[in-house]
Amino acid sequence: MTRKTKRQDWTPPAVAEPAAWPAAARPAVAARTPGRGLLAVALVLSALCFGMFFALRADCGSTVDALRAHGAQKVAFVSRTGTDKFGELTHVDVTFENAAGSHRGTLCVPAGGSLPKGVTTGSAVAVVYDTRRPSRVMLAAQVAHPPGWSLSTVLSLAGGVLFLGLGAGVFVRRRMMMRGR
Repeated sequence: MTRKTKRQDWTPPAVAEPAAWPAAARPAVAARTPGRGLLAVALVLSALCFGMFFALRADCGSTVDALRAHGAQKVAFVSRTGTDKFGELTHVDVTFENAAGSHRGTLCVPAGGSLPKGVTTGSAVAVVYDTRRPSRVMLAAQVAHPPGWSLSTVLSLAGGVLFLGLGAGVFVRRRMMMRGR
């Protein structure tokens, strides 16, 4: 086979100019205008933070409200405890008896609360249990005075406010730049 040779009279084909936008329809977007993606990300993160805040607050409130409405106070005995690698209590299983018989439950800890220090197997603790669901148990002190705010609730609320403010700022900045101010 022989090699192809270039033609001496070859010229590249003519390229048509791209159609220009009409002056009125041309989008007036400045080079440094914040994108819609940044606004969407800020609003999604704000919604997630507010969702975590309300989930943490609702968990504490619903458990305490249910135990206040349908709870009975008893002395329960610790049957088993669990700790994490730092030696902090992660769960406490208790047993108690009422007129219906013997019941077993795990201490429920509301958001912002903590399990009591120094609890060992066999020790007695004052609890409130739900008469409709006896496995739902909480310390009597935490039912009487539920913990208010924890680090997780404060951080999730602050994150929600921060990201909502950031989203509002991006929205206002984008509107100002689109209008040419």
